[in-house]
Amino acid sequence: MLKKPVLLTMFALLVCSMPKPASSELYNKRQSDSSNSSPKASAYNNSAVELDSIVLEHVNNMRSECLGSWEEQGCIKAMSYIAMDIATSYADSLHKAKKEDAMEDLKQHCAASTAAIKIEVPAYAQNSAITECVNIIADIHDKTLIQPNINLYQLLIGSVWCLSEDQSCTVFEQQIFKAR
Repeated sequence: MLKKPVLLTMFALLVCSMPKPASSELYNKRQSDSSNSSPKASAYNNSAVELDSIVLEHVNNMRSECLGSWEEQGCIKAMSYIAMDIATSYADSLHKAKKEDAMEDLKQHCAASTAAIKIEVPAYAQNSAITECVNIIADIHDKTLIQPNINLYQLLIGSVWCLSEDQSCTVFEQQIFKAR
């Protein structure tokens, strides 16, 4: 099961249309701007989401492979590629910050979520593997304050929602459809 604080935080971020963290400064500015002006979530839900090219490629793959077919192997493989990219980019950030212990935890707890790149993986196993990966990423973030790519993280959270047939999957699918 996803850790409750992570789940609630990620749902709040999804509703606010997945901000693009081009830099920590920009991300923090958007967060403070949104909390100061208190915009309605529906205003965000109606706007298109702009994403970097790597995330957009994953979103496009999810659009074509996952919408309405979350348990199919094409979708599960798309999830594995997202897990690989977030683990790689996060490990790079941790390495730059000299957090080798955290890198090892990331490697140990996210490896299974990338298995579908090479082999067929049942949906329940992928769900469990992604859940373990997003939970360790949250733990590492809490310990190191180093942030993963939030957009890739949200794609993994949404994948768990949809594999678990959670009602939040509907909102996640709407966000995937709107993303540009």
